[in-house]
Amino acid sequence: PNLISKLDKELRTEISAGRIREISAFDLLINIISLNIFVFLARPIMEYVLGLDEEMMNKMIENRKQEVVETILKSLIP
Repeated sequence: PNLISKLDKELRTEISAGRIREISAFDLLINIISLNIFVFLARPIMEYVLGLDEEMMNKMIENRKQEVVETILKSLIP
């Protein structure tokens, strides 16, 4: 089975047990990818508009790592 099939099976188990809300594996993966890729795609815009230098940008990326994890986990709470 592919990654989405494996993930979907695990999600169904957790959804059935009431531990997470209803979500498809595809939607969960798209959410994770979107939250992570945005920072890199928008980097030139953020550097220009917000006046961020490389050090500030790297610090922001480090902060985003935890924020993304928290956002995804909170989105799964039933």
